[in-house]
Amino acid sequence: MRPNYTQSGFTHKVEFYPSGLRREARSPDDKGMKSQPNGLSDQAKSMQNNLKLWRKAKGHTLRALAEHTGNKISTLSSWENGVRAMDLDDLRKLADFYEVHPAALLMTPSEAASKIPVMQQAASIAQSMPEDVAASWLTMGRFATPGTKEE
Repeated sequence: MRPNYTQSGFTHKVEFYPSGLRREARSPDDKGMKSQPNGLSDQAKSMQNNLKLWRKAKGHTLRALAEHTGNKISTLSSWENGVRAMDLDDLRKLADFYEVHPAALLMTPSEAASKIPVMQQAASIAQSMPEDVAASWLTMGRFATPGTKEE
């Protein structure tokens, strides 16, 4: 069977470019397709990079993660590389797979090891407080933490 390009009438492979011009006919500064910014903040990209750290720390492959979540490997890779946005349901699926609280995925595995138990304890305490007392408690925490402001 002959390759398709020979059936097209061309005597050799012809490359096509977004501008419709062959490479030689384009201006030297025209690089073809331009990459589009994905609109993710640096903070979101950093958080998504943590996803790769979690997967590697737990010793899992993208394939195993894809089988558990039902997502394509390319989607998972895009999340880990900060190329594609993800939603809260996706974050919950990943947290379930890694057997951690979803908030843990916002940090590196080493950061989460010490902070998540404290956060869970604080949340448990806050749940039993009246709303105004909990608000005061958070304000005191902000004043006690360097670099934070009262909201």
